[in-house]
This record gives sequence, structure tokens and C-alpha cells, in this order.
Amino acid sequence: MRFLKFSILSLGFVIFLSEAMPAMAQDATKCVRLGSGSRSATLTNVCNRQLEVIWCHFSNQRKHKDGVCGRKGKYYQKHRVLKPGEKTENQYSLPSGVRIKYGACFGKYFSAKQTTNGRFRCK
Repeated sequence: MRFLKFSILSLGFVIFLSEAMPAMAQDATKCVRLGSGSRSATLTNVCNRQLEVIWCHFSNQRKHKDGVCGRKGKYYQKHRVLKPGEKTENQYSLPSGVRIKYGACFGKYFSAKQTTNGRFRCK
């Protein structure tokens, strides 16, 4: 009987905590597919929920400088919200033939919070 009371009290505490804490966005990186378009790389949302994708690249060409990883005090330089099935492409921010690093969180703009050295968390 003691165990049952403890279990019920514990369950009530967990439910209270989950209701008191704000909902956290979930990592959605697995929902983004990197592909190639006619003039650039592409990022496509392959899940059935809206997400914010963040990315940067490692091009050393001057015309691509604004999207280079690690510039101006932040790692990821670009972001966009993608609806289910939506694709983004841009020859300057997603140049073809270079390494692109990306991450994503379910939600709207600013769902992804950058931390350090290419890491991020979903809020």
C-alpha cells in the first residue's frame, strides 16, 4: 500500500511539472534532406510538421561570404521556416559543391537557439 501511495504521489508531481513547464521544441534535423537544385544545394522539410532550419557553409568564395560558418559571433548564419514538403534553395546561401552544416527544430522562427561551436538547442 505504501508503494501505491508513493507511485500516485510521484505521478501527480510529474503531471504538475509537465503542466508548469513551457513546451520545448523538438530537434527536427532528421526531417531535413540536403539535395541539389539547378543552381544551388537545397534543404527540404520531409516531415508533416513545420520546422525552422538553420545552416551555414564552408565556401571560400567571396560571393558566398555571408553564409560561412562561424562568422560575426555566431556559427549558423542563415535560417528559414519550412512548411511540410517545402524546399529552400539559394545559390549564395546554399552554394553547390561545398559542405553545408544544418540543424532544425519543430516550430516557427527562433525555435532554434545557437549555443557554441555548431551546437544548438530547441526552445
